Amino acid sequence: MVIRRHKGWDKQAVNTIAARDYGGLEGLFAAHGWTLPKGRTYGQVAPTLVTDAYGSIAAFEAEHPAAFPDPVTVIEADDPDVWLGSFFGFVVSDKWGMIGFTRPADRDKIRSQSRPGALYVAYGVGRSENPAERMRVLGMVQLSHVIGTKHQFLHPSLLTPATIDRWYHGLKVVRAWSVPADLRPDIRDFAPEIDLPRRAREIGVRGIRLPRDAARRLLALDMIEVPVYGGPPVAAPMLAPGAVALRPSKAGPIAQTGFWTEPATGPKHLYMLRLNGNLGHFVPGHDWRRKVLVKVGISISPAMRCASFNSALPATAFNWELWKTTHGAAGPFDPPHRAKLGEDAMKTELAVDGEPLGGEFFLASDVACERAWRHGCDIATAAE
Repeated sequence: MVIRRHKGWDKQAVNTIAARDYGGLEGLFAAHGWTLPKGRTYGQVAPTLVTDAYGSIAAFEAEHPAAFPDPVTVIEADDPDVWLGSFFGFVVSDKWGMIGFTRPADRDKIRSQSRPGALYVAYGVGRSENPAERMRVLGMVQLSHVIGTKHQFLHPSLLTPATIDRWYHGLKVVRAWSVPADLRPDIRDFAPEIDLPRRAREIGVRGIRLPRDAARRLLALDMIEVPVYGGPPVAAPMLAPGAVALRPSKAGPIAQTGFWTEPATGPKHLYMLRLNGNLGHFVPGHDWRRKVLVKVGISISPAMRCASFNSALPATAFNWELWKTTHGAAGPFDPPHRAKLGEDAMKTELAVDGEPLGGEFFLASDVACERAWRHGCDIATAAE
């Protein structure tokens, strides 16, 4: 089939993509390292340079689609376009919007072997500063084939002299998902098909393709969508298995804070948060000396719940700490009504031995909190 193009379509296509993905022709030139010949304009030479770099204007269009495939479709393909890389931390956020590489050649190799919309799974390196991230699956991003540097894909506040040269060359991220700290599987268990010791350097430098069975496991991994720098806002983020969380975002209320939607069903952990800070300023008029302010509850991810509460606090001297959780111990409790019985038992104990502050919040001594916690765990464990 022959596609008929109108006169000047090539220049129009280049201009459209440059404006949408690179901020204009000047940005397109900067990202590709092209120089403008003396006496010429960007518009005059751009189609020729694009053709030289991509083979054709049509190929350039294919590398820069206006929309990206459904991540679930990517995973369920016979040959999933899903990659694995190791990182010192999962940093994609509303201030970070790229996967970085030390050398342009490493970035370009991934680009040449993948398609726009490929997924890139991140796990923590074994020497990560945060022990809880070492060898753990941290999250995943969906990649475009838009190239650039930290100057294009990071918030200016992150462009510090100490780190600007590290992983400088990037591919733009269009969507991202984070795995809560208390739900992160060990990469060695998640993808046992991969010989990690032998391929560690390749994984760290540019990444490798995930085997099909390992890619499929992403559909059962609990994750939550997070915003990316330069990307659209995330509407009502919800912690859910990948098969649900990865579906295209639906129109709806935009999350203006870190609050997220807790799944109504499924296993739940018990947790107890403790507020750090001067309680005399936080609960004036109450007898707060030698006491702690706690919140009890149930959640699939107590760590995410704690982070959600902290995101609602202004940057002050107060913050919530995940003091006690059944993660890694007795929980999660399935069916979830067992966890609910444990939560109710804690609330009953604290209402007697402490001071109720409304809902799930209490002011009580360390001893009373410990007693309530043990009682709640015992009730949930014994429930059927």
